[in-house]
Amino acid sequence: MLRRCAHASSEKEYTEAITKLQNSDIWARNSRLRNWFTKTWLTEKKHWVWSQRYGSGLLVNTNNGLERQNKVFKYQFLEQRKNNNVSGMISSLVHQYLPTMMLKYIRDNATATDGFGRSYITDVPEFLKNRPPRLIKHCMSKMELADTINETEVISLGNRTYKGNWQTDLGIC
Repeated sequence: MLRRCAHASSEKEYTEAITKLQNSDIWARNSRLRNWFTKTWLTEKKHWVWSQRYGSGLLVNTNNGLERQNKVFKYQFLEQRKNNNVSGMISSLVHQYLPTMMLKYIRDNATATDGFGRSYITDVPEFLKNRPPRLIKHCMSKMELADTINETEVISLGNRTYKGNWQTDLGIC
């Protein structure tokens, strides 16, 4: 029942799972469970509940990320399914590959929290804490590159849009 609460993919599913848990015999008989769940789990639901953590699902909004996902899908995942037609490939993508990648993403983020004993050097900004180590290293390296840019090289185009005039490839963070 706890797993059903955590794996809820919508607010409605989450509410139903909580109600089912709180109406169960286990809930009625176990004061330690009620106490822990109410004081620890519910107060930090944004860390545990999929619908709270990831909203509408996995969003891909960068060319490099999309290209990387395509490479993994094509050369690692589809390699084992060479006899698929287009319909089979799309079915594999939607029903197997994307859910697998979403679970990996969630697992990596969940195990990166300081609740798992993580500690950070003082240079790591607050917004990068409780993120996977690979993401922290990537963003920190891009922030170092950004520090080398003179403010006169960045031109505001309005509406939170900017144009950079430099030779270094900063990538996306």
